Amino acid sequence: MDSGLGIIDFNSAAAELAESAVLKAFRPSFGEAVHCVEAESASCGNAPGCHACVIRNSVREAVDGAQVCRKSARLRLRREGAIVETDHLVTVAPFLDGGETLALLTLDDMNELAALIASLNPATLTRFAAATS
Repeated sequence: MDSGLGIIDFNSAAAELAESAVLKAFRPSFGEAVHCVEAESASCGNAPGCHACVIRNSVREAVDGAQVCRKSARLRLRREGAIVETDHLVTVAPFLDGGETLALLTLDDMNELAALIASLNPATLTRFAAATS
């Protein structure tokens, strides 16, 4: 994505968050593509709640500082008419493309990560903890 959160390209996982045909045709902003409730009252980046948006601020921080940025975020999205809150680990990595600094955004669903950790046996977790400390 670009520094204004415009989606430049996406993978199949991102296509599940938004309609891939819309992503290809219109190159919407992140908030518009995933149906962020903040983007309903104004365009993405211009609504009152956008100043606190972890996605927007992480992209700016990563692009401006030329370093990877990682934070947690609760996203409020509209799904089938209802507002759904989802928790994600947000990772943004800047990279150069033809002289322009762009950002690679990765969203990891915290519920999926918690389920994965819970599925590991205690011996595996103990070995991992010992190796990382």
